[in-house]
Amino acid sequence: MSPSGSTVVVLFGLLAAYCDAATMRGGAIRTLQAKSDVPCSQAVRYKVVNDCQWNAERQPTDYPSNAHWSPLCGTTHDSEASLYTLGGTATDGVKLVAETGDCSILEEEVAFCSEGGNCGAFLKFPCDPFSGTCISEGMVDVSEAMPYLSMISMVAPSPDWIVGVDSFGLCKDGVWVAEYEKDLFPLDAGTDGGETFASDDVPLAERVPIVMLVAEEESNEFYNPMSNMIYPLCKISMTLQTS
Repeated sequence: MSPSGSTVVVLFGLLAAYCDAATMRGGAIRTLQAKSDVPCSQAVRYKVVNDCQWNAERQPTDYPSNAHWSPLCGTTHDSEASLYTLGGTATDGVKLVAETGDCSILEEEVAFCSEGGNCGAFLKFPCDPFSGTCISEGMVDVSEAMPYLSMISMVAPSPDWIVGVDSFGLCKDGVWVAEYEKDLFPLDAGTDGGETFASDDVPLAERVPIVMLVAEEESNEFYNPMSNMIYPLCKISMTLQTS
C-alpha cells in the first residue's frame, strides 16, 4: 500500500511508473511501480529482493555488534487475508517473528490460511550474509486468485521490531505490475515494551497496535542525530519474470 503523499505519474513506452513520497527530515518513504502488458488472468512469477542497509553510519545510536536480520517470511494471498496491518495487532506468528526471528508459528498460520483457500505457499528467504547489511531474495508465484504479497523480517536484536510489506497487490488495472520498489522503515510490532536493541524482555499484558518507528527524536534508536533524519532500513523490489 502506498503511503500518503503526492503522486507523480510518468508514462514511458507501454509502462506507467508511479512515485509516492512522504518526507521525513529529508528522508522519504519512496515507492515505484511500473505496469506490464501481461494480463492478470495469466499466472506469473516475481523475483523478490530485500536489500537491507542497517549499519552504524546510517543508524549509529546503540548499533549492536551482532546486528542481523531474520529470514524474510510471508505468503501470497487474496483480499480476505493479511499477514499484519499497520494499526492492527500482531498475531502469535508475527509476535514470534518480531521477538525472536522464528517463523514457525507464522508458517502454521499460513498453512491454516492455505487450507481455507485464502493463502498460497509459505515463503522464507534467508538474509545473506549474517549482518545488518544483507540481501534476502527468492522467487514468488502469483495468480489472479492470490495477487497480494505480504512478508516480514525481524530487526535483530530488538524487542519486537520488524520491517515488512503488507498486502501489496501485484495486479493493477487488469495487468501485472512489471516492477515494484519501496523503502522499508522500522515497525514496532506492539508485543514488547523494550526501547533499545539490547533491552531485556518487557512483555506487554495486552498487545498494542503495530506502528512505524519514525519519531524524529533521539529516543528513537533508528534516528540519526548527525543527519537529523531517519534512513530506511531496507529496500524491497519485486520484478516480473518474463522468461
